[in-house]
Amino acid sequence: MKYEVVQQGGELVTGIECNDPAIDSCNNNNFDIDGSGDATSTALYAATTFDITDALTADVGLRYENYQIDYTIDDGRDGDVDFGTSTDESELSWTAALNFLLNDSMGVFGRINQGHLMPQFDTYRDGRAALESGNDLIQDIDQYELGFKWVTDNLSVYATGFYTDVDPRVVTFVFGGNALLTTQDSRGVELDAVWQTDAGFSLSVNATLLDSEISVVSGVDSIPGIDGKETERQPGWQLRLTPTYDFDLGNVLNFDVQGTVYGTVSAVDDRFGEAQNVNTLEGYEKLDLGVIMRINEAFVVQISANNITDEDALTESDPRTISAPNGRYIMPRTFQFSVGYEF
Repeated sequence: MKYEVVQQGGELVTGIECNDPAIDSCNNNNFDIDGSGDATSTALYAATTFDITDALTADVGLRYENYQIDYTIDDGRDGDVDFGTSTDESELSWTAALNFLLNDSMGVFGRINQGHLMPQFDTYRDGRAALESGNDLIQDIDQYELGFKWVTDNLSVYATGFYTDVDPRVVTFVFGGNALLTTQDSRGVELDAVWQTDAGFSLSVNATLLDSEISVVSGVDSIPGIDGKETERQPGWQLRLTPTYDFDLGNVLNFDVQGTVYGTVSAVDDRFGEAQNVNTLEGYEKLDLGVIMRINEAFVVQISANNITDEDALTESDPRTISAPNGRYIMPRTFQFSVGYEF
């Protein structure tokens, strides 16, 4: 761990002895390992869409993946291999959906996804005890969606209800400690809407309501009760409003100039920093503004201001140590300027 200036591209803080590049870290409680491994993933997939009737459409997709990994860990970097694994796993994922048109502007749809997430090096590192007990650490992910859409010349609305189940989900509380295997299910509603006017103004809305729950599969007895807790870092609701205005300045000094002014207001609900639901990450609101200028339909100039109110907020705390004063913050107020050319 090193101390850095809290700003975009922040450099190391000077005047702190442990920040010297010759010193490994400012924290004596390092998770000090030497890991080495190779992974190969090979996949085949296919998808198709077909019309059952004029109003009813279906699409399906398949993906077959083979995953091979060789991995070893030297805990403490003392030259001895403390853990190693060599696996060769294959899984089949699929998706299927139906879309039914109620009329020319309205429709309903449903989708089922059944997928898999293959373990990575860190998954094997944290879940080595579960692996040795016979769990392959492959996450099975089931998702169900049911939605409604309404599209007109000036308005489009998509409302989707969803349910997701992830099993197992690896949760690590202590660096180098055994992981806790849980299942996570979540349900909610997502709304996407765009309103466009003939005058160049448009407004986009994205909102999500979420309810999540953790259930313990296996793990160590010393971890406090996790059953029924909310999934860490997942807010109960999120809202984003993005107004946009397109304008045309016409000929300016023999240059054809068009532009777009935009902004985004983001609001995020409180969340918990870890699976024990002890530390609350307070909700926040953030405002971003920007302008894009297109000159002769080729040159593009953009100026953006992110977090213009300089809001202080955390997106996550340290899930492995409840009492640690660590956190990952949203970026403070920043300004960006860019120039491009489109061929």
